Amino acid sequence: MRSNIFKGLTIVILILGLIGGIVLGFQIPSVNYNTLSSEFNFGLMIGSWIGTAILSFIFYGVYSILLYLEQLGAGDENITVNTSSYQNVNDNNSKNNKSEEKADSSSWKCPICGKVNQNYVGTCGCGTTKPVSNTLEKDVWECPNCHSKNNYSDSSECPKCHWKP
Repeated sequence: MRSNIFKGLTIVILILGLIGGIVLGFQIPSVNYNTLSSEFNFGLMIGSWIGTAILSFIFYGVYSILLYLEQLGAGDENITVNTSSYQNVNDNNSKNNKSEEKADSSSWKCPICGKVNQNYVGTCGCGTTKPVSNTLEKDVWECPNCHSKNNYSDSSECPKCHWKP
């Protein structure tokens, strides 16, 4: 409905611009200094028509955009969208996907939402940052003989009892 206002304004601008250009041509005549006579000012008329055309294209563009938005349903206050059913379906799908997803060596699992992300992703979609993995904890092993905690990066045998795995 609002697009019709801009369509009407475009037509009014075109008509007034065309008529106004002709009137300006007569009202502000060009002066020829050699003969001291006044003539019709074509330059002013053409300039006003060009300005009118540019302004009309702008208003017609706004009219076209508003018409397209009205066809999509924008601006209708009676339209209500029920997103609760979509959210329930989306929640069920995400729960099913979380249980099926397993983190491998090239990915990490978010501790908050359970989404499996690639290693190059630093922040999960839920906003949780990638947990910092402690490589020492992965390499720590307990000696079955003396029960001391050892690190593979130090040596492959227990430094306390010299047991080799």
